[in-house]
Amino acid sequence: MSRYLGHSAWIGVFVVFVIGCGSEGPKTYSVTGKITIKGQPAKDIRLTFSPVDPKGEAATGVVAPDGTYTLSTGIQGKAGAMPGKYKVVIAADLSKVDMSAAYSGTKGPPKPPESPVPKEYESAQTSPKEVEVQAQSNTINIDI
Repeated sequence: MSRYLGHSAWIGVFVVFVIGCGSEGPKTYSVTGKITIKGQPAKDIRLTFSPVDPKGEAATGVVAPDGTYTLSTGIQGKAGAMPGKYKVVIAADLSKVDMSAAYSGTKGPPKPPESPVPKEYESAQTSPKEVEVQAQSNTINIDI
């Protein structure tokens, strides 16, 4: 009988541990700021903070037309980013570009519009911009 009680106690501890650890996800801190390209507010872009530490999680930002952004982490979309160093990855958000004019009067697929983002910023491996998120509320302005 005591053998079964011992197993039940361990199962209870395990269940509490799993439920307690999995529900909150990583500890994140608010990250906001403004991104500009050659001094002008960036628009129609996607912003990603790619962690330098392989154990970190990427954080992504929605960039408003005035260039301001707010980050969220992971597939769960938890507000903010984990503390640590990140490579800044920026790519044109072609889903916001009106392609109807490009298709009118053409034979075959049109040439994609020119991206306002310099090529080196489109990959974590080539991005020259690195930022650090602190364990506090962060305002990180980015100018490329």
